[in-house]
Amino acid sequence: MTTVQNNRQVKKIFTSDKLQILENRIRTMKKWNRVKANVVKNSWRNKMAKMSERCMIEKNKYLKQIQELKSILDTQKMKYETVLDNIFTPTQKSMLLNRKSKTHYTNLDISKALSLKFISQKAYEHVRDVWKLPLPSLRTLQM
Repeated sequence: MTTVQNNRQVKKIFTSDKLQILENRIRTMKKWNRVKANVVKNSWRNKMAKMSERCMIEKNKYLKQIQELKSILDTQKMKYETVLDNIFTPTQKSMLLNRKSKTHYTNLDISKALSLKFISQKAYEHVRDVWKLPLPSLRTLQM
């Protein structure tokens, strides 16, 4: 049997009313498949939108925590700087904070170092070498 004969037999079996009903069902099934596909797409979009919203909320939460920690750090830094200002000269403070190896000492730095050296040279060497406080070398003080 050929396809044409097959189709004729099918048409004989199904009346035109039944064919229309089947065609309508096929159309509705196709529509439902399209609707179903759109629902799936929209559900994925909704899920992605919700996930994106959650991520933004988490990001904002962490940004707030970071800002709070930065403000705490700034206040602590200011407290330590005031303590350092009371103990060290500006040159010594910059050497401690920036870890500079070479620096040009001011007259104030040299006079403070000389006063400590005149009290005791061993104490000066101990403070400079063991405590690692930024003091000019003995060679600088000989000038």
